[in-house]
Amino acid sequence: MALKLKFPRQIMLLRGNHEDRHVNKYLGFGEECAKRLGEDIADANSCFSKINDAFDNLPLAAIV
Repeated sequence: MALKLKFPRQIMLLRGNHEDRHVNKYLGFGEECAKRLGEDIADANSCFSKINDAFDNLPLAAIV
């Protein structure tokens, strides 16, 4: 994401199959956020929710 900010025209970020809120929760990212950060992942202001909000805005595909 830092490279996207530095080189916005040269870097394209794409969303993979693991950048999904449900998959992240199932694979343990939600549990890790709750455990390490002591947060409720259902809260809209949690780190888990904010990261997944960013993932939700990534494109699913690109034409190269």
